[in-house]
Amino acid sequence: MHYLPEIFWILFCLILVAVTVLLYRGRFQRDTLLTGILISIVSVLFTFAVLEVAFRLRHKFVRDIPLTSNINAYFDPDLGWRGVSNYYNTGDTARRILIVGDSFTEGLGLESNKLYPRVVAEDTQSNVKAYGGRGYGTLQELIVIERYAATFKPDIVILQLCSNDIINNSKKLEQESYFQNALMMRPYRIGDQRKLEFPHSFGKVRFFLTSGSRVAHFAFSKVDALNAQLAQKGYLPTVESTIAEHGINYPEYHESVQTTALLLQEIKEEVGDKPLIVFLADDIEPARSIYRGMTSELDIVFLEEIAEKMSLLRNNGADIFHQDQVHWNENGHEIVGRLLSEYIKMNY
Repeated sequence: MHYLPEIFWILFCLILVAVTVLLYRGRFQRDTLLTGILISIVSVLFTFAVLEVAFRLRHKFVRDIPLTSNINAYFDPDLGWRGVSNYYNTGDTARRILIVGDSFTEGLGLESNKLYPRVVAEDTQSNVKAYGGRGYGTLQELIVIERYAATFKPDIVILQLCSNDIINNSKKLEQESYFQNALMMRPYRIGDQRKLEFPHSFGKVRFFLTSGSRVAHFAFSKVDALNAQLAQKGYLPTVESTIAEHGINYPEYHESVQTTALLLQEIKEEVGDKPLIVFLADDIEPARSIYRGMTSELDIVFLEEIAEKMSLLRNNGADIFHQDQVHWNENGHEIVGRLLSEYIKMNY
């Protein structure tokens, strides 16, 4: 799968050149219907190829993205896409803390020394391994913990969750969302199996096209952005509205809640007898109450204080958020890191 886009473009170019040469050498009569069709196809393909080259050149000189780079550069056969790993070393004999989360832990472009795991490492004098992936769901976070539990051997595991995880843990829900759809191949827990799926109609075809073509990726992303705007204005139905209205009584949401609880149980089993601390990055219902119930039933520490504190600061107009007004800026990360550190120092 990793090399399909490259093979696709090689074949595409060979066919384009072959048909162009045949037409140029007059192998087909100019007045035949077949010639007209072939000329039209070649014209469309040639235009597409020119646009593709233009996009890649622009990305190279403006964003310093390699000409041959594509989505597959970030593909992971287990996780769907790779996240960002940071390591903060405070000494060989220090305790080890593993922190796993989504874009809040990844940092959304902030330098690694400005993220909350760095604060935890310094305040608790611990060696911290942090792994965050934009848009990650609970299964992806479980897979990360499985990868590092044996090699890093953490003394404490911190799991950062988000209210939209319950949507991202269900292909059905994510497919019906215009706001929380990562539009990438991701693993889902379906029954007792883990399956890599794309949460969209004709998902694998779309993934193939966008993996190999910057033009296709641009076109699809513009359509997605337009759909999100229409959904925001109420012109398109989106699953978030249904969840807000029905909550846990919405069958697909209820099913995903059960799946999420099973994933948290697997995480606890993977962590074993080491402390597991769970906290929410946001303060949105019904997810917060659901996570409170899950963690209580599973006997997992659930730090609600972090979401409460950040929500209170938001209401007071504090400068703690990124320009998207969702993720934390450097100030927000500092506060989250201090709150986690205080809990760790008091209890472990």
